[in-house]
Amino acid sequence: MPIASDYRCNKCSFNIPETWGGYMYVIDESNKRVPCSHPGESYTVAEVLKIDEELLGICTQWEGGYTASVSNTVSEEQARSIIGKIGYNSDYICLNCSHRFYIDTKKDKKLCPQCKSDGIEAILDMAGKTCPKCKDGTIDKFEEDAIS
Repeated sequence: MPIASDYRCNKCSFNIPETWGGYMYVIDESNKRVPCSHPGESYTVAEVLKIDEELLGICTQWEGGYTASVSNTVSEEQARSIIGKIGYNSDYICLNCSHRFYIDTKKDKKLCPQCKSDGIEAILDMAGKTCPKCKDGTIDKFEEDAIS
């Protein structure tokens, strides 16, 4: 299990509360991204897609990504369909307006949904970077105890 971290500016009051870095999701029949809780990603995928959980080989997430595999008892087309509905929303921040949001870097435009800036950064990569609020301080990372 990854360690949850807080990120804080060493000069101003700016902070990014606890983050795991993102979460795995599955796309439902209305094209909505449904978060998959950890542990139990496979259960959520099977429930949302209305398939037998046994058809899913491995479906797990880790800091910054996910992996999914499908049983060899399904066709290649079915496997592509299932895996194509699974993604990973990463925790991002806009360096222009400080808006915090989630995007799937493999599927979404890398733009802030609030101000449309392309100056965005994964929160997990913010340690040591210039503070997006005061533009003077540096972001420090503070790790919390892991919770599973």
